[in-house]
Amino acid sequence: MLDYLCSKFPRQGEKPKVVLAPAKDQSVIDVLLKAVKLNICRPVIIGNSDVLAEVAQKYRPVVSDLELIEQAGDFESIKLAVKMIKENRADILMQGDTNRKDFLNLVLDPGKGLAKRNSYSYVSLLMSPKDNRFTMITDTFIHTLPNLQEKSVIVENALKLALPLKIDRPKVAVLAAIEKVNPRIPSTVDAAVLAKMSERKQFGDAVVEGPLDIDCATSREAAARKKLDSVVPGDVDIYVVPNVESGYAFSQMLAFVGKMPHAGVLVGTAKPVVVNVPFIGFDEKVAEIALSAMLL
Repeated sequence: MLDYLCSKFPRQGEKPKVVLAPAKDQSVIDVLLKAVKLNICRPVIIGNSDVLAEVAQKYRPVVSDLELIEQAGDFESIKLAVKMIKENRADILMQGDTNRKDFLNLVLDPGKGLAKRNSYSYVSLLMSPKDNRFTMITDTFIHTLPNLQEKSVIVENALKLALPLKIDRPKVAVLAAIEKVNPRIPSTVDAAVLAKMSERKQFGDAVVEGPLDIDCATSREAAARKKLDSVVPGDVDIYVVPNVESGYAFSQMLAFVGKMPHAGVLVGTAKPVVVNVPFIGFDEKVAEIALSAMLL
């Protein structure tokens, strides 16, 4: 995935600044500096003096524009990084080695952070090893049980990522347990409303279809058998899941069982945010920085 992103979407001109906070874990620092080596970004690293001394000794001779900022304490480091983003002194925020909940609570605070209330969502990007086709799944990390308004934002945020990925006329499958609208199953009603919004061009040229079960979403034949006439089944670019539990499990299954390279990014914040997701590998974490840079 990393090689493919770097080769297909080269970034011209000045590279964006990625601010990492707090810097404690060497592996996370190495991810950022690998992105620098690939000419994806410029680094800003915030951490305590001991960590920064090690980073300077290891990387200063080979990274000419390495910016190190001393700041003790996780909370203060993240707070400073957010401030830099808000003041346009950095372009992408990258989570360091810190509690994910605490990091997101600060970053997503409607008053002090980088997001308006419910303007954000997490998009997982997977790439088919067969044909290098990108597929998105969302929201896989943030919204526990999104309502209709939040799902509308989730669709819009995924479409923002589809643009730099050069996905023309994105096809969106809004998943539910069944492919029929059932008032007793809220996810089917939400999916039907989103499909109607798409029909009325509220999502631009994207085609949103739902409700769709996995069977119909992944198979044109299954959809035809169930008398569903749509261009989306069997050709999905974006899967919108009913809740974060199903989304996280779905993306993990495709990554582990389907062997699909996986990356993700928080979309809808003032600037892109790279969050630590446990099962994402080293090169895929570097790919997340490239993905974030494409959103700018």
